[in-house]
Amino acid sequence: MDTNQFISVTSTIDKLMKENMINEAIVIAENELQKTKENPILYSLLGELYEKVDIDKSIEYFKKGLERFPDNLYLLIGLGFVYYNKDYFIEALNYFKQAWFNDPLNIKLITAIGNALRNLKDFQKAEKFYRLAIALEQKNVFALFGLADCYRGMNQHANALEIWIKLAEIEPENKIFLTRIGDAYRMLKEYENALIYYNKALDLNYDFYAELGKALTYEQMGQIEQSQAIFESIENREENNSRYSYEYIKFLLRNNLKDKAKEVYQESLKRFPDNRYILSLSL
Repeated sequence: MDTNQFISVTSTIDKLMKENMINEAIVIAENELQKTKENPILYSLLGELYEKVDIDKSIEYFKKGLERFPDNLYLLIGLGFVYYNKDYFIEALNYFKQAWFNDPLNIKLITAIGNALRNLKDFQKAEKFYRLAIALEQKNVFALFGLADCYRGMNQHANALEIWIKLAEIEPENKIFLTRIGDAYRMLKEYENALIYYNKALDLNYDFYAELGKALTYEQMGQIEQSQAIFESIENREENNSRYSYEYIKFLLRNNLKDKAKEVYQESLKRFPDNRYILSLSL
């Protein structure tokens, strides 16, 4: 197949992918692979396509490609993300690192390695990779987010706060960053500042985590009625959110409101009978 023909075929596959016609795209890619086994892009395309419908087949095609082209970045990165998206972080890390050895200044790869390490709770190693990514691109939002989350995981809330504030400067209307600033201030017991940032997030749009943060902040300030009022005010919005039920029951138990806790627990069991977090409360 000459270059123009190959471009035409990949364009057709790309168009079908955008139209979510995955099976049709797979047929074309597999037909082309039968004609030539010496094109790593076809293995990568098939791995990407099959990820949407059959993970085992996806992995199979990426690995077949790597048998022929062991240093191909598209195949290494693609397979790494297949594993990453399935929460197989050790396997993902292996392929990301292989790709990184061949492309040591690839910011996306460096950040991906940091993400895999962070999900494995190896925060100190993850920090080094995030800092490398940030050194290469100072406003890399993904690396900054990962770094802040590492600090949060290590209970270094002052360091986390510094990074969350940087992120909010880059994206001032990102309610996730504003909520995380509130969380950091709350963990540092700077409650008034925490409330300011939770309210900033809520001024942009409703957000469960900002409301939860406010409720927990008022609780830590000793304002139990105010905290409970927030939980009750969002009950209808969050009736299908098991995290809300879990957090509300724990709040009620912490504050010796046992009858209300039992009532919410029984209602929650009806909605979420298999939720292990709610079941663990065993009222």
